[in-house]
Parts: sequence; C-alpha cells; structure tokens
Amino acid sequence: MNKKHIFIYLLMALPMMLLTSCLKDQEDTFDQSASARMTAYLNEVSEVLKSSENGWVLNYYPDREQSYGSLLFTLKFDGENVEAACPDLTTSYVTVESKYKLVADDGPVLTFDTYNELLHYCATPNENSYEAYDGDFEFIVLSISEDKNTINLKGKRSGNLMTMQRLNFEGEEYLSITDAVREVAASYSVLQASLGEENVVKFAYGDTFFSVSYKDEEGNKVSESLPYHVTDKGIVFYAPFEAYGKTISGLIYNAEAPTLLDDTSIVLGPSTDIIDQLVYGEWYVDFENSSPAVLEGAMAFNSGAAALGGLSYTFFGNYNGYGFGYYAVVGGRYIGGELFDYEDEGDDTITLTSADSYVANGSYFTNNCNMGAATAPYNATFKLTKDNVENPTYILMTDVNDPENFTKLVAE
Repeated sequence: MNKKHIFIYLLMALPMMLLTSCLKDQEDTFDQSASARMTAYLNEVSEVLKSSENGWVLNYYPDREQSYGSLLFTLKFDGENVEAACPDLTTSYVTVESKYKLVADDGPVLTFDTYNELLHYCATPNENSYEAYDGDFEFIVLSISEDKNTINLKGKRSGNLMTMQRLNFEGEEYLSITDAVREVAASYSVLQASLGEENVVKFAYGDTFFSVSYKDEEGNKVSESLPYHVTDKGIVFYAPFEAYGKTISGLIYNAEAPTLLDDTSIVLGPSTDIIDQLVYGEWYVDFENSSPAVLEGAMAFNSGAAALGGLSYTFFGNYNGYGFGYYAVVGGRYIGGELFDYEDEGDDTITLTSADSYVANGSYFTNNCNMGAATAPYNATFKLTKDNVENPTYILMTDVNDPENFTKLVAE
C-alpha cells in the first residue's frame, strides 16, 4: 500500500477516533442522562420556589418592546398552587389562586397552566387587542443565583428578561413600600446627575417610562425613554444605558437624596430649569385660570368628542416617553395626543411648533373631534413663570406676541 492510500485511510479513520474521544469525554463529564439532569434541575427550582415564606416578587414586562412598561406581581408557591397579587391590575391587594407546573420544554419552563385572571391578563385576547398585550404565562428558567434569592426568567412568548426576587416582607407590605418609592420618584419634576464638568444626565419620571437625556461624544443631545420596574429601594431600568463612560442601570431613592444605583456616591439633585420641568413633567390644563381662547378651543373639542363621552381632561408633557405634546383623555378611557417640537429660546422662553405627529387616538381626535381647535393656541413663543424653583405646583405660559393668549398648567 502506497503512502497516498495510507493517508486516505487515516483521514477516514480520524472522525471515528474523534467521536470515540468525544463520547468518552461526555461520559466523564456527565454521570446522568440529559433527561435525568433536567428532572433534577426542575426539582431544585421547585424547592427554591416553595422555600420562600413570604413568596416572591416578579418584575413582569409584557410586550416584546416593553412598550407598556412593567407590572409588579407577588407570588407565593406551594406544591402545586400559586397565589398571585398585582395591585397594578386591581384597586386593592387581592390574591388569586391557580395551578402552576415546572416542565421540560424549551429548557426548564415555569408555566401557569390554569387560568388566573391576574397572571393571564396580558396574554389573554380582549376587545381592544386580539393579541392581548403580548404577555407571557410561560417562562424559561435561565438561572438561580447562588444565594437562592433571585430567579432569572425569560418570557417564552415575548423573549423579555425578567427576575423573581425572594421577598423579605409580606407581599402587601412590600407593595406599600414600592408605592412610597413611586411617590418619591414622582415628586421630582426632573432630576440631574453630574458626571463631570458639563457632563449632566437628566432623568424625568413617568408612569411607564423614565425619560433620560444627555450628550454623546460629538456633543449632540440624546434622549431615551426607558422602561423600568420599581423595587423597595428605587428604580431599575429594563436595560442599562451608557453616558459619559458610565453604565447607569437605575436610581436609588434614600432618606437623604436620590443616587445612581451603580454609584451611590453620585447624588442627584432637582433640575431648576423651567423648560426641563415643562417638557419632562406632566402638567394639567387649568381652564378656569387660562385665557378665553384656550377655554373656547377646549369647548369645541369637548363638543366634537361628545359621542365618545366628552373631554375628561388635558395635559402637557412628555407622556410615558412618547414625546412632548398636548394630550387629552376622552370619555375617561380614550387617550390621544399631538406632539410639538420645541426650541429653548433662553430667559425662560420656549417656542412651540406642532410636529404634525400624533400619539394613540390623536389623529382620530384631530380629524373627527376637532382637537385642532384645542391645540391651535399653542403654536407660539411663550414666556414661562412658576411658583417654586425646585418643585413648582404650576407653570404659567404667556404668549410673548399676544399676552391675551395664556395657559395655566398645574401639577395636580
């Protein structure tokens, strides 16, 4: 046999030699079959779930774009039942019990396999959406922390990453603490953190999103809307962001002052810039103390929206990260808005220009309910005044070119 044939036979034999070697390595590495390892892991997850006397808090994000923000659930597990509460979906702390299972599917999966009006709310089609809210009731268990206090999950439908944290309080007590955190967060119109000379990051609280703004390496302004969840200590963003070389994943609200979650030495203070406070806040229109033109425009809108229940209230601000604009609630349930571009003119002066862009039912309100009459007075340049430097209770917008056109905006 010549050398060429010997070389070919060696090449043919090589895969078998490697396969034998790999199989031997596998036998050395795993002393159980894959199914046995999966069963053992599911048993471990089950024991960890049941081990928490007070249960767990689930920071739940429906929708694969996290466009609804987060919901906060408390969950308590026994051998086959789960007791769930979610005050974000109810008017008081009520619990609903149903079944759950741990199964081998796309990996180890925690499934709430019998109907629970809370746990299935975001995944059940309704009259407004046949796809519901793109929520999950099945979760792939990604990992358990070494201290057994955190379980990392991935929504099987949405792909969203979520966590369950072991509760050190009764569920109702924990939720009252997070409510207090929300109140503190909402009490600041705009917070800012200084990360060096002229390196400022601004944060504005919203019910669903935090609006953040800073400058990139070229000095251009960057604005982002970040979904978040609330903990007993502060705010955690769904995903961290980078600004001025620092990773920022949330805020801590403590007794003294808010700080960055990642660097508690950086204390945040309120922005006193009235334009920041207007643009990033949420301000309700006080028609009784606004000009006749503002009231007349709102009345025309109210008349046009009568078939839907009439105008409930209107407000200005950066609503849930959708952008700065005029927003209206009609019939107590329908919301829509018209967005505005704005220019900081300095000296507490701002120019507003309609962006010809609408949010939710805004286009319908404009085309069918005469919302344009209500927004018309706001295409102008306004001088802004307020009653308090850090936390104003009102902002007065007065048209620079027509002082008879003015709007009083109030925080409550």
